[in-house]
Amino acid sequence: MEYSNRGPYFFGNVFSMADVYLIPFLYLVVPLQHFRGIEISPVHSHLQNYRRQMLTFPFYLPIQIDMDLLLSSISKTLAERAPPSLVTLTVLQHKSILCHMEKIVRSADELAVSKKEGFKVIDPAKGSISMQIKILSKNYAQLVDLMQEHAQMEE
Repeated sequence: MEYSNRGPYFFGNVFSMADVYLIPFLYLVVPLQHFRGIEISPVHSHLQNYRRQMLTFPFYLPIQIDMDLLLSSISKTLAERAPPSLVTLTVLQHKSILCHMEKIVRSADELAVSKKEGFKVIDPAKGSISMQIKILSKNYAQLVDLMQEHAQMEE
């Protein structure tokens, strides 16, 4: 259901369980945006309006947490719980492997399109067919090296 413009609460003039569930989640939008860049999409303007409105609810004001205090507390907790450097390195390697795999898929797709077109159309930005094959083999070799390095690191 959408936020009702007929009253201050989610379903209009009646405070409901929807409000009870939504308020804590929508309050966390600021920390999510601050630390992770996650925000409510402008497409969901009804939720943005409701979030602004909920901050003025009289029953909510006494239990509302100071946002600066919440942000500093989250920041401190994140600093204390920072992952070990090995975990960070592993995550970066996984992202790198994924990036290299995507390059290989793109190269293979471009070759497949070229084959369908009978290798007649040569895109100057991509080079000749032999150049595209060299790029594909280079990307594959880099991926193999990276995966071998990752496997050695996990041992």
